[in-house]
Amino acid sequence: VKSMLNDSIAMEPYDALASRFERLVEIALNSFFRSVELHQFGKKSESLRDRLLCMQKIGLVTSVELWMEMRDFRNRIAHDYLPEQLSTASGQFLTTIRHNNLDVQLVIDKPESTSADVVMTFHGTVETDDKIVAAATKTLEETKKLASKKNILYISVAYPEENLLMGDNLAQAEAALLWVKQKAPKELNIKTNRVFLVDHSQGGYLVTRLNTMHSTDGVIANAPGPLDFKLRCELEENGEIDESSNCARMRAAFGNTKENPDAYTERSLLTHLRGFKSRILFTQGMSDAKIQLRSWPILREKAAACSGCASAQSEELDGSKAPQTKTTQKEMHPSWWNNFLLEHI
Repeated sequence: VKSMLNDSIAMEPYDALASRFERLVEIALNSFFRSVELHQFGKKSESLRDRLLCMQKIGLVTSVELWMEMRDFRNRIAHDYLPEQLSTASGQFLTTIRHNNLDVQLVIDKPESTSADVVMTFHGTVETDDKIVAAATKTLEETKKLASKKNILYISVAYPEENLLMGDNLAQAEAALLWVKQKAPKELNIKTNRVFLVDHSQGGYLVTRLNTMHSTDGVIANAPGPLDFKLRCELEENGEIDESSNCARMRAAFGNTKENPDAYTERSLLTHLRGFKSRILFTQGMSDAKIQLRSWPILREKAAACSGCASAQSEELDGSKAPQTKTTQKEMHPSWWNNFLLEHI
């Protein structure tokens, strides 16, 4: 088998088959089924699974699970490095790691050096899993632009969101962090030094919660959210803001905020601002949505008052500097990044 893999001529028919399979799945899922759904149902599903269920109703799909497996296999063909190839890989690539019995996709940007500090990034909300790799890649690239130091191993976690309740993907985020700390040096053939966690929105939510579970060398949570998940879903129920898939899934699982308020409060980030194991920087653009800014002062107060925690710092971008919505890595002040995370490297 190894000799065949090194023989480009012998591999041509297999490469052609893989390429055609990849193209077939891509066209079916992202073009054909989407167009049929709009024509037949007049809507666009929030998740790939929901779209496939629509196709099953009209007889175009016989097995939703088979198509989900085909999508995952297509992603592996298109992007993945096999575990035995990681040690020789360089530059930017995608792989799937397994830790704690969970498979997690990672976009990795590996320097040529044999030793590096690690920056792990976690993308913001995209809702459907067909978008998470692209989101992880974009997040990595935006984060990379901020660092003044070049010798960094970037690992962007394409954590799942589809059909999961808010916070349930913390398991995949934790698996990725533990893989980086325990297995990455051997599998990537690189000495890892310091490990930092950064990101915004739901990614900021995840890195904040990870900081209550495992120590690293520093965390940046940029416009993290949802801060008050109960409040957000309550406003949706009252028709004051647009509905989101996260709140819809919570209502289906636990009832509305009046029927089961504790379930929503438990998944709010404000509930988990305790026990910080590593220094953390919270940043917030002051032109963000009103619901975010309403809870931001509470976050600052609770983080500053955290007893027995590692140091917590918060910074704001005023309206003249902040974007019209939330602050992303692209707009975040580079000095915050370099001064807070990289000053001791």
